Amino acid sequence: MVALWSTTERWEEQFGQSPSSIAAIIAGLVAAADIARQNGDPTSDARWESTADLWRSSIADRTYTTDGFWGDHRYYERIDPTVDPNGSASLCFQEGCFFAHDVADFGFLDLVRLGVLPPDDPNVSTSLSPSDSAV
Repeated sequence: MVALWSTTERWEEQFGQSPSSIAAIIAGLVAAADIARQNGDPTSDARWESTADLWRSSIADRTYTTDGFWGDHRYYERIDPTVDPNGSASLCFQEGCFFAHDVADFGFLDLVRLGVLPPDDPNVSTSLSPSDSAV
């Protein structure tokens, strides 16, 4: 099974889970299920699809903070080195170190772009303003 952890995330070379990486993994699983379905392999189809559904259902638990710095404190984090988006893990950049739940960007939009979540998903909506503030 593929892990949800990225060993290096974009230019910061941070370790952890990010909505954008998870979106790509889920989209890949859905594509694999479609390929299996087209090739008459219902066992693989069901396995890939159920794994995608399981990971889709856990995105918020893994990467959506309700204790962040920005706005009403509720948004998708950029990346988190733990499985607790409300925890005290920190990320260090050239500018300094910050709580992971205080670092936001627009990477979560890959969840919509890749069809993992609908554009009107409430967690997507609440993440727009804090990400804009953090940029």
